[in-house]
Amino acid sequence: MAVATRPARMTKQQEFDNYLNYDVVIPRWRFELLRLGAWFIGFQVSFFVFLLVPLVALRALTGAESPYIP
Repeated sequence: MAVATRPARMTKQQEFDNYLNYDVVIPRWRFELLRLGAWFIGFQVSFFVFLLVPLVALRALTGAESPYIP
């Protein structure tokens, strides 16, 4: 004879962790800190690649002088 049981209610964090296909082994604060660090590094790299590299390349190709850079 089967007995129907009431499903346990999960919190939002447990629900999202349940979607992952691996066990969560680090504390949440450490995960968020690492995520912030990864975002910061990604932002710095993309800033350098998409803004500074084209400006320096154009300056080198055109031979333009800048009053700001000696």
